[in-house]
Amino acid sequence: MLNPAIEDSVIGAYASHETPFILMDRKLEGDGIYNVMINNHDAFTQIMKHLVQQGSKKIAYMSGDTFASDNNYRHDAYQQVLKDYELTYSRTFECDYTKEKAYQIVKHLIEKQEVDFDTLACANDLMAVGAIEAFKEAGINIPNDIIVSGFDDIELSQYCYPQITTYHINRYQWGRKAGEIMMRAINKEEGIHTHEFTGYLIERDSTKKASN
Repeated sequence: MLNPAIEDSVIGAYASHETPFILMDRKLEGDGIYNVMINNHDAFTQIMKHLVQQGSKKIAYMSGDTFASDNNYRHDAYQQVLKDYELTYSRTFECDYTKEKAYQIVKHLIEKQEVDFDTLACANDLMAVGAIEAFKEAGINIPNDIIVSGFDDIELSQYCYPQITTYHINRYQWGRKAGEIMMRAINKEEGIHTHEFTGYLIERDSTKKASN
């Protein structure tokens, strides 16, 4: 199951009826519940540390759906890195993972002259694409004026301009492992209930200032 809209209590109720659940967007404990997940906290920590290394001082965060557990892990990582590096600026813009909404948010900030950050860390690549489009329309250079990062390494992140710094996840392996665990659960075989995947940071032009 990859659906952050379903509440934990609902999943627990189904699992209590001996219906195995394979969760791919959160971690829950319980009989019949199996977790195949990305370590979102560690992954976003890597992105944030990279941004700090690029000289970012005022990093804003563009969130996904606030009820989604993956977004919450990423937001926690954002806050933790700010604390670790004693960066006092903190600002979060609530979005919905879509390019269109991200574009609207950034366009509004520009029109109201409320862009007071030097970096925008987005919870996924689509929002980064939308944000970059709005910045470019206003004549704001990415990355020399504002740095932008994404997450997920979708194909579009390689083909927009500038190419987006992001975090790569092998979705084929992720899905394959979920399928393997599902078959074991159906066959009532013993197995690990939680399997975490890691990926890797991909540094592209959206965070490479000319001075770097």
